[in-house]
Parts: sequence; structure tokens; C-alpha cells
Amino acid sequence: METKRINPRVAKLLAAESKLSTNFQEIANSVKFTQARDVLREARNCWDGLSQQRLRRIRNRKFAFPDENGQWSDPYEGDTRKTEAMHISEQGKTPLQHNMILPLIQTILGQFRGNQTEPVCTARDRQEQKIGEMMSIAVQYSYQLNDLWEMDGSNLLEVLISGICIGKSTYTFMPHLQKCDVRYDNKPLPYMFFNPMRDPRNWDCHIIGELHDMKLADVISAFSGGSRDKAMEIREIYSTCSDTRLSNMWGNMTSVRTDTIDFFRPFDANMCRVVEIWKMESKAKYYAHDTLTGEEMWLDLDQERNIKAENLRRTEEAARFQIEPKLINYKWDIHRFMYYRFMSPTGEVLSEGETPYWHGSHPYVMKRFMSIDGKAHSFTESTIDAQKLLNRNISMADFIINASSKGTLFVMEGTLPDGYTLEDLSTEYRKVGGVVYFKPNAKFTNGGIPQEIQSRASVVGVTEMIGLVRSLLPDLTGVHGALQGKDAGSGTSGKLYEAQANNAATNLVDTFETFKSFRTDRDKKMMQLIQQFYEEPVYLTIAGRQYSEEAKWYDPEKVRNADIDLTLSESTASINYRTTMDLYLMDLWKAGAITVKNMLSNSSLPFADKVLQSMESEEKEMAAQQQEMQANMLPQFAQQQNAGSGQAPQMPVQRPTQQ
Repeated sequence: METKRINPRVAKLLAAESKLSTNFQEIANSVKFTQARDVLREARNCWDGLSQQRLRRIRNRKFAFPDENGQWSDPYEGDTRKTEAMHISEQGKTPLQHNMILPLIQTILGQFRGNQTEPVCTARDRQEQKIGEMMSIAVQYSYQLNDLWEMDGSNLLEVLISGICIGKSTYTFMPHLQKCDVRYDNKPLPYMFFNPMRDPRNWDCHIIGELHDMKLADVISAFSGGSRDKAMEIREIYSTCSDTRLSNMWGNMTSVRTDTIDFFRPFDANMCRVVEIWKMESKAKYYAHDTLTGEEMWLDLDQERNIKAENLRRTEEAARFQIEPKLINYKWDIHRFMYYRFMSPTGEVLSEGETPYWHGSHPYVMKRFMSIDGKAHSFTESTIDAQKLLNRNISMADFIINASSKGTLFVMEGTLPDGYTLEDLSTEYRKVGGVVYFKPNAKFTNGGIPQEIQSRASVVGVTEMIGLVRSLLPDLTGVHGALQGKDAGSGTSGKLYEAQANNAATNLVDTFETFKSFRTDRDKKMMQLIQQFYEEPVYLTIAGRQYSEEAKWYDPEKVRNADIDLTLSESTASINYRTTMDLYLMDLWKAGAITVKNMLSNSSLPFADKVLQSMESEEKEMAAQQQEMQANMLPQFAQQQNAGSGQAPQMPVQRPTQQ
């Protein structure tokens, strides 16, 4: 009888594990080269539907990280063949730009990195709090294993540019570690596709996937399942790819590969394009509940005969013992499940199966920022108009200064001496202490003397506009000077400056809380993968000193079936937390509540370990000296006793000293 576990965290459902129709190893090794071009077309339509979002991402990136003419790359008057930079260059001018967006982005990233948080797992049953601590250690271990602090910083940058962040959590082989473990990867938007969604929680996602560019050997290794025949079929599918061909290194360290991405063809001709698709499928099945074992399951329609036979057997057996029979209750229903496919660009299914994960969903986590009507908006997008206005005014001031008169010399015709050219006059005019000869002419009031004309560039209004735009950007983004750490004005008190910084940080609460929600969803999936795939006890010493020694032993039998919740709290690695903890320990030591060793053992002071080692060394030396003194005193005491009474020596009794 085929069953599918509904809630894998219930202990009594583990007995049905051998009956699962979606065994992970079988799914990973199954390769059915069937055609599913309708699914591939649907995935292509979803990818095409994100074309405008990808173009906005490219434009936002050019404004945040501009190249030579990045902020002047918009089409000039709607002409896609001509950019604003080209139009300015045709006039003999240089398109100037002053990037004000990047410092704002760096401020937000600095605020995030300066206030790190870490996952804390809590068991819903108060009697199982040790299990929550055990799970917290395992998730934090996975944090450091995947370097998630750096990955989160990179993903937040993606949020500020594109307004969407996507991650993927899987349990797979990690080549750099040479072992299988929980792995997390950031997924850039150009390689992703998904259906239109309006739910901010993404609960209405029914198709999602990504594009992979893989070496031919990697494709064969991943999908051949150890079969030479399947390997030959894969080689035939990707007949145009070859590992012996040199990779295309043109455009290395640039965005050309991402900006020119195609759904079917990789940038490098020697790479193989594999399309990973996760789609919500449906099938008519029986939803059954076994009242004897408490097991819930989905059964195929052809299993009804087996169900009736089992119920008849239980009824007859219960009648012999005159007890109420516990039967299998079932009803017809539509089973919705997540199904994955790895496909070639020509539509062949390299691997497929029902989701192997206990959480029953796809491995992706996605969050759209400032989403309204299904459209995501980014931080950079709101600053582009102000940035363009600033660049336009700076260029205008440059045009006015270049077009103004700057020491133009006027020379009357016929006033130059014979054989004296204008070039000679220009050279002599610029020379220090130069002498210029001329012929006086009564017709002119100045006697024909060469005259210099200078004009002050009239930039009235342009300078004020530049200052206005620079002051508007902090108001548009909420990143004010106090948050950026700029010097306070004269007469500003420390409390007022601190209040200004706190008020400025309030404008970023929405961004940070939305990103925190993304990280929480990501960490929950990683926690569920740890519960599912960690099968052997392991000692995790990476957790630190805040947990008990018992909690550092990860026991999969205890954790696997526990109902655990996960939240994010301030990291013990942050500067604020360490400073507060050290001050609190110092106060306890001054009050006499703890000893110096207790304070140093729990402190994060850089010299704490060294001082502790010195104290322990001194204690060992003192203990050794005391033992040596007692050993030397014993023979002397024995001799005195033997001489006085002739009795056997006895050890002196050590009485406790008065405190």
C-alpha cells in the first residue's frame, strides 16, 4: 500500500517510511527521457513575463554602479538607438555624473552588517527546551558552514537594486567540504522564473525554477544514475556541447553574461543549459486515515480494493475479541503536490519526481519588497529621477562655464607691426614681462590698443538647484546625515544627534523587517532539512559558550519529531551585544556576585582567555608547591613521633582554617 506522510514530525509516522512512494534516493537517480514541452513552454512564458523586471534591474544597477556613461544610458527622446550620453557627446561635451546613490546604499548595508542577528529555535513544549537549544546550535553551525553573513549582505544589495531576493536551500554534496550537508545559495533574478503572485507570503506560487549552465561531465554525473546507456542518451541530447572546447572568456568580470542571458542557450557554447522546474501538480487520490496507527496518507484510486480487504480483516479480528474495530477511513479528494523536473532546452526530462523534502514544497525562498499589485519596487528606483536632475544641473553649469568668455583678446586690424603675426602676439601676451608693439590710430578712442574681454559665468539658479537636489535625496530615501555618520552642525547636542540618528533609522525599518522575514523563512527551511537529513549524532562545538554541554550534542532521534519554532534575535557576535554583556559581567563582579574566573570565562574581552590561562597556571604551581611541602614535612613529623613515643607515625590532622 503506497502512502505519503503528511506531517513527518510526528513520531508514529516514521514507521511508514519504507512505504513512501517518493524515496529520495530513487527520485534522485530516476531518469525518464520523456517529453514535457508544455511544462517547458509554461516556464518560458514565466521567464518572458519577468523581462521588464530584468530591464529595470539593469537600469537600477547602472545608476548605483555606473560605468563611464552609466547614468546617461537612458534612450534620448525615446530613440533606442541613441542614448543621452551619445547626444551630449555629439555636441562636443562630456556627460558628467556625480553618484549620490551608492553612498546611500552603502549606509544601509553598513546598518545591516552592524546589527547582525542569529536564529534561535524554541520548542513549543516547555519540557523540550534542550531540544530547542540543540536545534539552535545546528542552525548556527549551518550559518557558518555556508557563510550566511556574507550571503545575506550580498542578497540585501540585490534587494536594493532589483527589489527581489531569492535563495535556495538544499541538502546536497558540497565539493569544497567533500561531504553532504545543508547548502544555501543566493539566486540572481535573471536566472529565475516564477508565476505572477499577489500574496506577499508567496503562498500562491504554483511554478518556480531556474536556469543552470553546467559542464557536460557534470550533467552526465548528475542525471545518468550510474547507467552507461542513460549517459549515452544525455550525450546525444547535448551533442553540440564539448568539454574540450575553450570557454568564452570575453566579457569576464562584466555583466554582459547576465544582461544578454537567453532562456534556451547559455553564453558559453561549451556549456549545457539545464532548466530546473518546480510545479504544483494535482491528482485524484484517496485521502486515508488509519485509526489504528494514527497515520494519514494519500492512496492511489486503485488501492481501494486493498483498503476494503484490510478493513474486512480488522472487522473479523475485532469480532473474535468482541472489541470495536479500528478501520481505515478514506474519501476521494484532489491531492496537490509539488513536482520537480530537470529538463533540456529541447524538452527532454532528465530527472523528475515528487518533492523529496518533508516540508512538501520547493527549495526556494523569495521575498518581494514594496510589492503592490504583484509588482516589486526597489530602493534605487526611487532615487533615479533625483540623480538625473542632479547630473543635468551639473552638466548645465559645466556648459555655461565652457561657453563663457575667458580672457578673449581683441586686436584691431592693421595695428600689428610689419612682420608681426597674431601667433607672435599671443605668445608675447602670455609671457611674463612680455612687450607688445602697436601702431596708434586716431580713429579709435583707445588708440588701437589690444583689448581683453572677460565675462563671469552666469550660473545663477544652477548652484541653488544642485544644493536643492542634494538635500532632496536624503528625504526621498530616509538615509539622513545622522545615519551616515556625518558631522553634526554647530550647537547640536549629543542627545539631539542621537535622536536624529534613531529617527533616520526608523525610515529603514520596513526594509530590514521585510528582509528579516525572508531570512526567517530561509532558516526554517534549513532547519527542516537538518531535521530530515541529519541521521547520526554529532558534536557541534561551534555554538559558543552560551549553551550547555548537553545541547552541543545533536541527537537526531530527539530533534527529528519535535515541533520547533524559529525566530531571529540579536547575534552574540555583534559589537553592541558583546559590549553590553561585558559591562553587565563587570557590574556583577564589582558587586561580589561572581568571581573573577566566572567573569572572564563568560566575557568577550580579547585578553580574557590569556588571563584565565595565567591564573590556571599559577593555581597549578601553588598546588604543586603545597604538595611538595606536605611531602617534606611528613618524614620530619614521623621522626619526631618515633623519638618521643616509639609508636608508628600518624598523619597530622588538617583542621579547616577560620574564614
